[in-house]
Amino acid sequence: MLDQTDITMNHRPWGTLPEDLLDRVLARLPIHTLFQLRSINKKLNSIIYSDGFVKLYTENWMEMQPWFLLTTVGNMVCTFNPALNKWHNIPLPIVAPRMRVVAASSSLLCFGDQIGECSVLSVCNPLIKSVRDLPPMLHVRLIHKLAILADTGSKSYKIMVAGEDGYPPDDPYVYKLSTEVYDSTTRRWTMTGNPLPDAKFGSDPGVWCNGLYYCITEMPYGVVVYDPDQGVWSDAQAEMPKFLATPSLVQCQGRLLMVGKVLSRATTLATTESIRIWELKRATMEWIEVQKLPGRLYTAFLEPLAPFTPIVGVGLGDLVCFTTHLSPHAIVHNLATTSWHRLPTNSLFPSDRNFHMLGFAFEPRLDLYA
Repeated sequence: MLDQTDITMNHRPWGTLPEDLLDRVLARLPIHTLFQLRSINKKLNSIIYSDGFVKLYTENWMEMQPWFLLTTVGNMVCTFNPALNKWHNIPLPIVAPRMRVVAASSSLLCFGDQIGECSVLSVCNPLIKSVRDLPPMLHVRLIHKLAILADTGSKSYKIMVAGEDGYPPDDPYVYKLSTEVYDSTTRRWTMTGNPLPDAKFGSDPGVWCNGLYYCITEMPYGVVVYDPDQGVWSDAQAEMPKFLATPSLVQCQGRLLMVGKVLSRATTLATTESIRIWELKRATMEWIEVQKLPGRLYTAFLEPLAPFTPIVGVGLGDLVCFTTHLSPHAIVHNLATTSWHRLPTNSLFPSDRNFHMLGFAFEPRLDLYA
């Protein structure tokens, strides 16, 4: 269930409705209400998971707005529903110890371990409790970067993993990385092109934008791109803004954006001047400033944070959402209206959140299986 909200209903009218009419009634309910109702009786629960109802529901809610998903240590995620202006908890299936959500696409979550050795990943759709343990990776044992891309048309997905083999390197200062891709249609891993030798992947999970995967590199900051069709990595060759700190990439309606702090100077003693949003213009490969966090939000969100506190940014349609693990507040910028606002305080998220907190866009769909 999304929440433990009690719903009192008279069961009789539901039991007397013709099944096709009951399907049409249920298919018009928002998904959070649908999952609250499924606990009423076995008939409603079986209808919700039937193939015919899933198809009908998907057709009715094709344009459903994604939710803002946050995840940290522990077997749970928390999502913000923009339509209701409300946070929901989504229970997760039990997976192997140390596994946590490390990537998401549409309604699929990918579990792995980006701290210790990891050779096996799991994928699930928590709404329909569909879970799959993937076969072991061919080579990678220490994950540096991982991303999942779901195809809602073909109901398939691919997972890209870049990392080390787990053996001690000859030179501890030089990473020897490889890349492999899992295809759910073949249920097999294949090796592809190696990441750039100088790429030092940052903590930002990266984003898919127009079929390409973009992620931040550090020391110094930069952006690298993975092309899944060609199986190759490349440098975006986009000069980063000056005095940038803790950038996070965001994808909004095919636009590649970046949320980050601007420091007073490029030293560890620097103070944060502002948080800004930039857009990458592909014609010139330049980052163009789009918006700056207004002064009225500075005190509540930015001022208490250390300069290098990581930012968690997510794109939801025209909305750019961002937060940090040190703040219960989340800020939203609407690209269409150029307006800013704060989300309601997230009281559901665990107090033991840490700097491993990640954020993703989550589409609450019933028709994607792991």
